[in-house]
Amino acid sequence: MDGKKCIIYILSFFVLCDFGFVIAQSEEDLAIPPPNTVLPDEIINAIINEVSGELAFQHIMETGGYNRDRKKGEYEGLYWETEYFLSKAIEYGFTDPHVETFPMGGIEIMGGHKQWDAEIGELWLIEPEQRLIITHRDSPLTLVSGSRSCDVRSELVYVGKGRDETDYMGKEVKGKIVFVDGNPSSAFQQGVLTRGALGIVGYTIPIDISRIDQISSTRLRIPSEVEESLRFFAFNLSYRLGMDMKRRLERGERLVVRARVQATEYEADEEVITAVIPGNGSTDEEIILVAHVFEGITKQGAVDNLSSSAVIMEAGRTLIKLIEEGKIKKPARTLRFLWVPEIIGTCKYLDRYTEETKKIIAAINLEMVGAYRKVSMANFHLHRSLYSLSSFLDDINEDFFHYVGETNRNIVLNRGRAKYSNPIVAPTGSQDPFYYHIEKNYSPSDHIVFMFPPVHVPAVHYCGWPDIVLHTSEDRACLLDPTQLKRAAFIGAAAAYTIACASSEDIPNLVSLIYNKSLARLRDEVRRAAFMVNRSLPENVKERYKKARIITDCHYHIEINRIQSLNTFSNGSARAKELIVKRINDLRSNKEMDLMMLDDYYRGKCKEHKIRAVEPELTDDEKKAAAMIPVLQLPGKSLIAYFSEMMRKGAELSGDYAIECLNFIDGERSVLDIRNLVCTEYKFKPVKVFIDHFKKLSDEKYVKIAAAMD
Repeated sequence: MDGKKCIIYILSFFVLCDFGFVIAQSEEDLAIPPPNTVLPDEIINAIINEVSGELAFQHIMETGGYNRDRKKGEYEGLYWETEYFLSKAIEYGFTDPHVETFPMGGIEIMGGHKQWDAEIGELWLIEPEQRLIITHRDSPLTLVSGSRSCDVRSELVYVGKGRDETDYMGKEVKGKIVFVDGNPSSAFQQGVLTRGALGIVGYTIPIDISRIDQISSTRLRIPSEVEESLRFFAFNLSYRLGMDMKRRLERGERLVVRARVQATEYEADEEVITAVIPGNGSTDEEIILVAHVFEGITKQGAVDNLSSSAVIMEAGRTLIKLIEEGKIKKPARTLRFLWVPEIIGTCKYLDRYTEETKKIIAAINLEMVGAYRKVSMANFHLHRSLYSLSSFLDDINEDFFHYVGETNRNIVLNRGRAKYSNPIVAPTGSQDPFYYHIEKNYSPSDHIVFMFPPVHVPAVHYCGWPDIVLHTSEDRACLLDPTQLKRAAFIGAAAAYTIACASSEDIPNLVSLIYNKSLARLRDEVRRAAFMVNRSLPENVKERYKKARIITDCHYHIEINRIQSLNTFSNGSARAKELIVKRINDLRSNKEMDLMMLDDYYRGKCKEHKIRAVEPELTDDEKKAAAMIPVLQLPGKSLIAYFSEMMRKGAELSGDYAIECLNFIDGERSVLDIRNLVCTEYKFKPVKVFIDHFKKLSDEKYVKIAAAMD
């Protein structure tokens, strides 16, 4: 071989390496081999080889390739998405695929008891020239949900944001159409209901200012007392169109527009699709994979959330095929798949099957997965369960996130051997690496329903973020990457299958996984607590030391509970229980050493500040809270009622704070104990806030307050 050919061969080799075409034959070929997981390599590779990003992408194209104008038949029968996913579940061999229907309504922020639908929505400029500005036919999200049939023309009156009384000073809008800066629905109360405007025109301010043709999904919040005879409308324009009209109005031009709207409402149902991969009969326990097909009916989002609906379908198809081919065994536990209207569908399904919820040991919720990273700049996020439900679920899922991240990145020490050590790449997808983050719970989707006190099941959330087209007209399939869809389906399938098959034989590997991840988390939290003391000032050193001890003690408590959760799989095995107890005792010993370290730091800091190291005492409020022992006595309310009450605006403790206050009740913890745990998870709030909150819970019959025993 001459020198010129040799150089060509060498260059070709490195180019192939860079583009991922050279794959190591074995782990021994790699300087840094793939990490181990709790699943054997042969099962990992079987799932990788079977799971398809292209099939998931095809499902999205079929159901969300464009934002369709729904026809009457969908409201009288099944929605197109429901029919499609049901047909695929049947085709792929899921067991008992069927649709559960529920009457609409129940959560105010999710809409009313009837389904609004637009048939015509046209906004015309009449003067000074005549032209069509926009139509619902071309962009269904432009006509705001809740608009009522009308055909009106009027001068546009610019009222700024249109939200406050001051925006209307010196302006007469009755019988006219108002133009507002931003979301038109925010001006509905002041402009239409209070001042008698005919309707509103506004525009979308995009998340990414470069996306000036986005139109966001929004709706009018219409109070129940508003008469049916009152006619009104709202149009939401793109930033480009909105700014053009705004500039003309600011120049003093007189703009006359015509709004032609025809809308109706249907007595439609909420639709939940469910199907299972049955277990082997050794247990009746279930693992849930859930994704919302619907987030309202008007908005049809490819990323949010047909992507995840497609991914859990593909995860299920993959496992069914591998089981049928004998490449993996039938799981012990049943895998149940739910395609739902977001939150409200999950609430209604679990309310209908209250006895079945007792079988659920874990839930995985997928949302907005598979975005093409070079366009969206989105990374894949795993949001863990609430601290009150810390369990094996978090770390088993994290294990597979880590696996995909490590095997699908370019490791310099492996250069010349392989671009990725075990590539999970779709033929028509990108060659992008897998970027991911592991974070605390983030609640506003279906996983939070499983963690409500009446259900009390650990649940995690997969989510791509940021989403630059969230709830907009540009949420289309072109933003999705078959490679990232394949990876999401692999992680969901692998994690769910691991939990479904776990037994006492897996306890050594699971204990090792969770114990070591617990140690890593604890090191970070104890370091944070130590910094809190070491960076204190004379006036706050005692308070910071007190808080540092709370943070350390509570995080150890959470991690001990996480390891204890492995008893779910011990099946009475003495060896399994012994391993769990040993690791728990190790953590308890570590906790004492870390608390002693904080004591040393505190005494040293006090010496540095030339003040006496005094042991912090309980405040009066802390003494009151320590004497209050709440006992849970949940009223027989629907999960929808819980959602509405837990998320109520204006409450000092709402959302995750409110949920955790109930979840941490065990009949032994005091209000002070619960406050410390909740504030360790989130931000510290005054003890008095928790005392008042639990008194209110007592008044509402959520809890009974008992006195602490000395």
